[in-house]
Amino acid sequence: MAAMPPPAAMPPTVAMAPPASRSGAAAVLELLKPITWFAPMWAFMCGIVSSGQPLSGRWALALVGVALSGPLVCGTSQAVNDWFDRHVDAINEPGRPIPSGRIGAEGPSLRKRTLAYCTQCYGVC
Repeated sequence: MAAMPPPAAMPPTVAMAPPASRSGAAAVLELLKPITWFAPMWAFMCGIVSSGQPLSGRWALALVGVALSGPLVCGTSQAVNDWFDRHVDAINEPGRPIPSGRIGAEGPSLRKRTLAYCTQCYGVC
């Protein structure tokens, strides 16, 4: 059995560098995880088609609904989930936007109000 080299001969460990700082918009985009938006957008489109109602004159409204369903349904739920998991993410994924401090406590509050307003405006249409 080979003997272990003395501690002085072992290579020093390399500390991992912190994740690169990203701008506010990039941090928000990372938080909302756009890759997950496809499913609700597709479901919204399928709902439009399966309703059997004609879209005459309401194409723009349908396209806005498809475009907003991903960020409003999935994106917001991702943000809420990350907010409530921030203590676990601080240990497991410290580079995520909330635990790393790139998005603070005041940021989600403003975004929640803005998204709630957009949802209400769209619901009125």
